[in-house]
Amino acid sequence: MKQILLILIFSGISTFAHAAAQINHFEVNNNIVKFMTSEVKVHSTPTCITPDLSEFWAVDIDTSEGRAAYSVLLTAISNGLTITVQTSDECLQGVERAESVSIQF
Repeated sequence: MKQILLILIFSGISTFAHAAAQINHFEVNNNIVKFMTSEVKVHSTPTCITPDLSEFWAVDIDTSEGRAAYSVLLTAISNGLTITVQTSDECLQGVERAESVSIQF
C-alpha cells in the first residue's frame, strides 16, 4: 500500500502512529476539531486526557497546522479514505492532540 503523507510534523517528534482507519466521528466546536477513527487506540495515552474522551483526537484550527489537518480530514471523509494519526503526547481541552494526519491510498 502506497502512503502519501499530507501533513507531517506539527511540533516536536512523536513516537507512535495510530493504525490506518476510517473516520467515524467528526465535530467542530469553536476552534477545536475532534474526531475519532474506527480503530481503538492501543498506545499509552497522555495523562491529560479526559477519560470519556480517550478515543478522540483533536486539532486546533486557529493554527496553520490545524487548518491543514482539517483539510486532510475533510478530504478523507469526502472520499472514504483511511487516515493514520500520530500523537503529540499533548492534549487540547482534554483530548489527545494529533501531531500529524496522513491519508492512506
